[in-house]
Order: sequence, then C-alpha cells, then structure tokens
Amino acid sequence: MKKLIITFTISTLCYLNTFSQCTLNSLYQDSSFGIWPTVNVNLPTAVQGQSYLSVIDIKTPTTLIEASGGDSALTSFDTLGQTFYVGDWVVDDFELVSVTGLPNGITLDCYDPNCIILGNTLSCAYFSGITNDPLGTYPIDIAVNVNTHGDIVYYLGPIPITVPVTTDLYSATGSYQYITGYEIEVSNTASENLTSKINNGVLISSIGSRNYLIVNDSKFLNSSGYIELYDISGKLIFSKNINSFSEKSMIEIECQLKKGAYFVNLVSENIQLSKKFIISR
Repeated sequence: MKKLIITFTISTLCYLNTFSQCTLNSLYQDSSFGIWPTVNVNLPTAVQGQSYLSVIDIKTPTTLIEASGGDSALTSFDTLGQTFYVGDWVVDDFELVSVTGLPNGITLDCYDPNCIILGNTLSCAYFSGITNDPLGTYPIDIAVNVNTHGDIVYYLGPIPITVPVTTDLYSATGSYQYITGYEIEVSNTASENLTSKINNGVLISSIGSRNYLIVNDSKFLNSSGYIELYDISGKLIFSKNINSFSEKSMIEIECQLKKGAYFVNLVSENIQLSKKFIISR
C-alpha cells in the first residue's frame, strides 16, 4: 500500500507575551490550504525567563489531493489487486497530534479543542510559556494526522462492489507525517526597549494626538502582509492588512496608546518581524 503523504509547511510569528488563545486572521479566510508565515521564517528566539508566544495561522485542506500538494502519486494505494485513487476524498479533520523537542516550559496549544481542526477551516495554534533551559538551539518535530472518508469500487468479476471507507493517515500508513526543520533558539538577550525610536526599521511615533507605526525596512518593500499590535496583557488592540508596504509605510494606529509595553508584529509574504516597545510619555 502506498502511503498517503500529507505535506505542508508551517511557520510562525512570535510575541513576547502570552494571551489565552490565538485570534483567527481573516486575511487567510478565502485561501487554499496553507500555514503562514512561510517555512523560511522559522520560529523566533525565546529569551530565558521571559514569556514567549509564537502563533501559527492555519487554513486546512479540503481534499487529500490538496493536502498532498497536487501529487496524485501520493494519493493512491494498491489493494485487492487494484490501484485506487483517493485524492478527491474529503478531509474530515486535520490534527496536530504532538510536538517534540520544545524547550522545557514551552507548550503547543490550539484555537480548536484538542488541536483537531475541521477540513477547509481557518484556525490557528500557538507555542507559549517561559523557559529557563540552557542556551542553544532546540529542533522541533510536529506530528500530524488527517482523518478522511470516501468510497472504493472494486469488481468481483463483472459486478462492481462499492465499499465506504473511513480512515486516517496513521491507520492507513502506520505512522504520522512529521514536520521537521523548525527550531527555537534560547537566548539570554532580551529585546531592546525603545520609546519613539527606530527598532530595526520599525518606529512608533506620535504626531499631534495621533499615533503612527512607521515601517522603514527594505525587506518589506512592495510586499503584502499585515500588522498586529498587542498590549502587555497579550490583548490584540490593533491590526491592519497591508496591500503593499512602501519605502516608508506610515500606518495610523487607530486606538489610544497609554504608558506601558507593546508588542508589534509585522508579517509579509517572505519575512516576519516582532518587536517590543515601551511608551513612557
């Protein structure tokens, strides 16, 4: 029997504070199967003794052929002397089964109960916690399972026999699909606390009674993405989709900023940036 291999990419953005659960990002509501940001970003650094949060935006696949990246060879199996194509079978649910390799104190939780997400559904998951593990890089493996159902038709002589089948990746292949290549680096260097100063190309500034987020980083130039701003409690207080970052994008923050710490997260098609600011005025 050929394995039904479900392949996907996963990447995350990081916030240096925790909140009760991630927030669904409507930017991906009409997308096909995917996880954002892309795999090239990897997981941000965790600082010893500080809160860590890394969010995964997920849009689950509708069918097995979508989940396999369009490769029909990965959605066929041999039995009863015949080859059966199951690429059009519906994905009932998509499960993040487990994660290994995380630094102690950091765990994976999901928006959906038990990390089981219905097919063709927008969701999210997040790594969070505080670690005091030794400095270094911690490779991470994520086990994934997919539940599906459909019919196979075989022939007993000239007579077609239809058999309804309900199965999952683990039952069909004897193993989960593992997502590898991700890691969390544990550092002892905290993010720089800045007030109205440029922080690696990002600036929070006030003009009159209005607050602005200014992005002056060539890595974001001409790409689309979104901006999120969290307060010290982890509450999302502002978000905005950006069709195209300009050379010096100025985005008005449409809420009042009081004294305290804030966490800014910028995500584009190819890069993510997470920064901490302190407003002291």
